[in-house]
Amino acid sequence: MMSARAVESEAAEWLAKEDGGAWSPASRQALVAWLDASTANRVAYLRLKSVWMRADALRAVPLAAEPPSVPSRSAATSRRQFGHWRAAAAALLVVGLSITAIGLRRESPGGEAHRTAVGARMPLALADGSSVLLNTDTLLHASVGTDARIVHLERGEAYFEVAPDATHPFVVQAGRQRITVLGTKFSVRLDGDNVQVRVVEGRVKVQNNGLFSVDPGTVLGRNEVARSSAGPLEVSSRAAAQLADDLSWRAGRIVFDRTTLAEAATEFNRYNARKLSIADPATAAIRIGGRFELANVDAFARLLRQGFGVDVREADGRIVISAARTGN
Repeated sequence: MMSARAVESEAAEWLAKEDGGAWSPASRQALVAWLDASTANRVAYLRLKSVWMRADALRAVPLAAEPPSVPSRSAATSRRQFGHWRAAAAALLVVGLSITAIGLRRESPGGEAHRTAVGARMPLALADGSSVLLNTDTLLHASVGTDARIVHLERGEAYFEVAPDATHPFVVQAGRQRITVLGTKFSVRLDGDNVQVRVVEGRVKVQNNGLFSVDPGTVLGRNEVARSSAGPLEVSSRAAAQLADDLSWRAGRIVFDRTTLAEAATEFNRYNARKLSIADPATAAIRIGGRFELANVDAFARLLRQGFGVDVREADGRIVISAARTGN
């Protein structure tokens, strides 16, 4: 995975090429492919583009004439060099803003980082009376005080019980989604670009706060679930019992209801160092149901062997599940 600085550098190069004289349909297609390759690419490009557009205003500033002894440059050469300067300026500005943001987070007295290991859960008591339960492999920064209540979920999942305070809304930032509440119970899960919000009680507003976003937000109520990745927010309703099953990790369990074995393996792998691996598509498509202990992946594998007759074996530290062998 490329570093943030490397991504910003590539974005600046694309902007310089786009502003140059050799831009072609093929170049445009290559840029689109690069933007589609990752969210980090798109975010870096849009951020630099905003700086780039503001730099256009410099064209309106009269420049001092060059001394007669200096040979005049061609318009194409001047444009190219100006473009390179703008790319460098844009990259430096973004780096500066990033460093400032990091510095503010480190200096904030309420910006403590909290994290859990794979398979662990951890309760937090916040200064405003709210409580949070962190799920497996979760990283969260909390800045909760008398002036603001802001939480940044960097990865993983957390269940919130928020103390009401109408004058200071409780805000959870997860990826490109901003979740705002006054007092409620809900969970937020962040896996890469995928965000899921589940509301147990009360109401929350979910907004896309990406660059240039003007999203007015979607309000979720009791037993509603919202999902978002690269596309628009998808909202659905769940029965109270189903929502309780979704959040059964709080009690150390996991519940499947006609879940494919591939999806079940992905969920179990969130909680265990020894991973499940499905060897073939037919086995991956098997649907299962039941209630299981999160940490007991071996018992889960034994039940699969007994209930579905699949082959279960150890290989390279993983539990490999495949169709039953019919011969030697």
